[in-house]
Amino acid sequence: MMQKKLILVFFILLFIVTNRSDVYETRVVHADSDVSLLDSSDSFDIVNASDQNYSKSPKYWSEWPILPSNISEQMKELYWRGIQQGNDPHAFSVVGDCQSNPQIFMGKFDSEVDPLDEKFRNLMDTIENFHGSFNRMSVTVRDGQSVASVLSPEWADPERCDADESPIVCEFRLHKPSIVFINLGTNWNSGNESAHADYLREIIRFVLDHGAVPILSSKGDNQEGGHRINRATAEVAEEFGVPFWNFWRTLHDLPGKGIDDTRPGGYLTAEGWNRHSYSGLQALDAVWKALSK
Repeated sequence: MMQKKLILVFFILLFIVTNRSDVYETRVVHADSDVSLLDSSDSFDIVNASDQNYSKSPKYWSEWPILPSNISEQMKELYWRGIQQGNDPHAFSVVGDCQSNPQIFMGKFDSEVDPLDEKFRNLMDTIENFHGSFNRMSVTVRDGQSVASVLSPEWADPERCDADESPIVCEFRLHKPSIVFINLGTNWNSGNESAHADYLREIIRFVLDHGAVPILSSKGDNQEGGHRINRATAEVAEEFGVPFWNFWRTLHDLPGKGIDDTRPGGYLTAEGWNRHSYSGLQALDAVWKALSK
């Protein structure tokens, strides 16, 4: 009798443990599926936006294509209207932090005699069209830059900007861009994605009001946890119907997902920086050619 009871207790305990491990395993899988990681077979060298679409909500931003592929007729009309009003069709600007400095972000496409590998030769006409913008230091690129500081005159370059100008107002006066990269989020130290999105909306409204097309970028790091900033950026992109460059996706197959774990602050590795430049050029190429049709 005692032996039967022991056997019964054993199977009850086994059932409880098994079910607990199932619950734990389900939670882990659910957490990963919210981020929707790509497997390593999705190679950066084969960037193809046409095999995917934006039908999924910003909750699944990580499954959105690397390159913008949803350029609307409204964006095309705005782009041409901006050019008619004085924006330069051969100029783009960058709004970002130190990792958008032209020394490490696309500057080589101006400074190097032969900057492209053979597989990227089809991008040469984009380099030629925007020659002079790649190696230019925008007044909207600065160490520690955030969505709030771009709008603050206190962060403007006193040697290039007027006293009452914010960096973004100054940049448009100096350069008159027709396309604007917005690479922000790493320095949003509060991690409050709602406040980040509100400031980002102000930037987007300014860019659109001046007849330029913004390209919103996801960032490579996840310092705030839960990829909340990237999701908020995707939500703003969908809200305004503007191009979204999913840079984060290009890093997945790299060690540490392209983040340098020897340095605090969400810095990219050398290969991460390299992909930032090439993927950025591809995003510019995709948006410019879609707008120019």
